[in-house]
Amino acid sequence: MFHDRYGSTAGYYLGAKPIIVTKDTALFKRIQNFRERPRRVPGGISPDPNRKKMLANLNVEEWDEVRKVLTPGFSPRNLKAMIPQVTALTDVFIQKVRNAEGTSVDFYRLFQGLTLDIIGRTGFGVECHIQSNITDPLHLAVQEEFAKSPSSSLVKFCLALPELSWLLQPLRRQIHSFCSETNALWQLGEKIVQERQQLLHQGLSRPDLLQLLVQKFAETDPLKAVANAVLFFEAAYETMSSTMGFLVHFLVNEVQIQEKIREEIRECLEDENLQENEAKLNSFEFIEKLNYLDAVVKETLRILPPQTTFISR
Repeated sequence: MFHDRYGSTAGYYLGAKPIIVTKDTALFKRIQNFRERPRRVPGGISPDPNRKKMLANLNVEEWDEVRKVLTPGFSPRNLKAMIPQVTALTDVFIQKVRNAEGTSVDFYRLFQGLTLDIIGRTGFGVECHIQSNITDPLHLAVQEEFAKSPSSSLVKFCLALPELSWLLQPLRRQIHSFCSETNALWQLGEKIVQERQQLLHQGLSRPDLLQLLVQKFAETDPLKAVANAVLFFEAAYETMSSTMGFLVHFLVNEVQIQEKIREEIRECLEDENLQENEAKLNSFEFIEKLNYLDAVVKETLRILPPQTTFISR
């Protein structure tokens, strides 16, 4: 193990960038409180200038502003309102797993469809049906975005020679501007922002993430609204599905953990005087009682965090 060999606080280099690995909780808290941490690749992995408006790429002041705008979208009230839609989409997912009984199941791919359907419906009012239709425009657009490889030679130079980022980053942007084709995901982002603006002008609204972004930025900084809509679609497709895939991997290989989760659910059902075959496990209050399941999810995130290379806060 790394810490057994090098101690509680040690480090390594990614190119010329020093990386600290620590088990010292006091030091960890100090690092967490220091928010102005530089990007691992100066300027970010993607040279697309539009992506500077995404939450993870903003300076601390703008990051604080966008976080405050988005936070109400995750209030208990809004999460409770999402549950019927999440439940309906999860039922589709479960049926697809049942239909695959007797064959090998690629949970990661199934989760990609589920999580993208969920964020599209609950966060942006997009009636996508990705689990049932893999040629859905949103699915194809996100797939196209992730098909782009970040491992170009210039990225490697930026890692190895960060002191030359002042030269390499403008060069990467120039190459990107000459070589990039029309970005389908950004076009979809622009379309949904414009459609929501039109609804607002008609006095119609819905309490979701898109509403918060449009109300705050559509008039003053429309690119920020589009960029962060795109960010959530990308995160739903890759980050959430990766976490769920890792979780299933651990549960398949750790049967005793599966059983403890089942037992916790049974106990909570008994406490609520519900029969297991009658229970609707879609109550926000019921889910909050599943402390062991919550711990398993958090431990999965600790062992296999889905994003480590470009998140600076």
